[in-house]
Order: sequence, then structure tokens, then C-alpha cells
Amino acid sequence: MVEMTGNNLIVDCVSKAYGSGRRLYPALKKVDLCVGAGEIVGLVGPNGAGKTTLLKILAGELLPDSGTVKVGDWRSTSASGFRTVGFVPDPPIIPRGFTGLEWLGYLASHRAAGPKQRMNLLRDALEIGSVARFAGKRVGNMSRGMINQVALAGAAIVGNSVLMLDETLSSVDPLVMHSLKNSLNMLARSGRAILVSSHDLGVLEKIATRVVVLVRGEVLADASMAQLLSERIAEINVEGKSLGPVRDLAKIFPRARITGSGISIPLERGLTVEVVLSVCRDNRIAVSGSRVRYKAIEDLLIDSVGAPNAN
Repeated sequence: MVEMTGNNLIVDCVSKAYGSGRRLYPALKKVDLCVGAGEIVGLVGPNGAGKTTLLKILAGELLPDSGTVKVGDWRSTSASGFRTVGFVPDPPIIPRGFTGLEWLGYLASHRAAGPKQRMNLLRDALEIGSVARFAGKRVGNMSRGMINQVALAGAAIVGNSVLMLDETLSSVDPLVMHSLKNSLNMLARSGRAILVSSHDLGVLEKIATRVVVLVRGEVLADASMAQLLSERIAEINVEGKSLGPVRDLAKIFPRARITGSGISIPLERGLTVEVVLSVCRDNRIAVSGSRVRYKAIEDLLIDSVGAPNAN
């Protein structure tokens, strides 16, 4: 693997299994992953893919069975690297009796070299998490979205090299999401390596620079958002309820995917929507509508998982 300099996270051939004997369950299988300084990488996959296990290993909460993790200049055999990692698990773990301000102040006091640095860390954390308006509220009385914001702010205090979020961007309202997006971009520009696991693919499309797909413990895809946005997909809606015409199209275009209203066809190797519509006319397939869109994270995920095609 290519090793990057500065704040970065490097995962090299990491495997992890639970149980033993016939009940041995491989959660991760020789996972390779790099998150460079300034990158925001989205980690996606179905339930049970191994995302949380991977994040806990990267945060130093679990040991891999094999392989290595490198945080900056520190290998996984040393605790020093993990002291620069900020991790928000799902759900976040914050004492319910603390106020948001008390919790962030507690974290800042353990990271700061003196009172001035502590105040600077606390001020920045309040801004990063957009928590100033409810910082005096006790965690036990906060909504899930508020707790996620406090947890993100706390992780930013701890994680001065790597920041990892597990479903942290869920349950927050759109205005707060806009603020958090700006904060994550600012943290990335400051040189942090950021890894975000989320089922909300729309959120990841707004913030990620790269997307990694994990399925059954294996990395099956790794693509930049720029790469995804350079690819187009034709959405063809077919008249009638019969799947016959849709199956016919799927046979003509092998990489097509059947949808609820028709079929999605990747526009590759010079293929255009005009050519697709011409094929439909030649085969007397009645089209009720069509559009061309950018490839999305959902397409990458479905392609990797191998969604069944009804043909």
C-alpha cells in the first residue's frame, strides 16, 4: 500500500472474526483502506457489513486478529496514535448528568496544555458542533440530534489527526446539517483525516470526497465523488405493469438494473440516452418517460452488493 504523510489513517490487511470453531464469524476479511489528511471518506454498506467493527478497531477499542492500523506515524501496537483519534460511536457515550458545556469542558481540560488552550478548544468545539444554543442543557434532556452534535464537538477536541463518525450525522435537522457540513469541511482543511459511516447516502454525497463500500467484511468498491459525478445513468420508465419489456431491455444492456418503474442503464463506452431510446423504439417498447442523472452512492452500493435483477 502507498503510505501518505501527515495526519492519515492507513489500514493494511485487517481481519477480525467473532466466535470459534463452527460458530466462527468473519466480520472483516483483509481490509485495506487509506484516509489521507484533508479527506472526508464515506463508509457505506448493508447492516452486518462490518462497518462498526472496523471503526472500533481504528479507534483502538478492538484489536484485529491480523493486519495493522497506522495513525499518523504510530502503528496499532502503540496507544499514542489512538490518543489523536476522535471517535463517535452509535449511539454516542456521554454521561447523562453532564451539560453539553460541562462535557466539552471536561474533554478540553484533558487535551489542553493550559487555561488559554482549554478556552480555545472549548470555543472551537462549540462552533464545530453548533451546540452553543443548548450547551447548558443536560445530556439526559437532549434530543438524539443534539447529543450527536455534542458528541461531534467532543470528538473534534480529541481527534486532532483523525476523526471518525458512526451514524453521527443522522437525526439532525437540515439547518444544523448545513452547519455541520461546513464544520467537517473546515476540519478537513485543517489537515484531519475524516471517516464517516452512515446509512444516509444523501448526506454523504454532500460531504464526502471519496466513498468506500464494505460488504460482508470486504472492501468491494472505492471511488471518488468526482469519479461518480463523471458517470451518467439513463432512467427509462416503461408503460404498463408487465415486466416483459423491462426484461427485454435488461438482456440488451447487461449492466442495467430493473427499478420500480422501469430500468436504469449506465451510459458507458459512448452509449447515449438517444441510443437507448432508439433501441426501445426498434423493439416496440413503449417508454412513458426518461431522464439522465449522475451516478450516486446508492448505485455504487447496489452494484457492489449485487442486487438481484428480475430477468
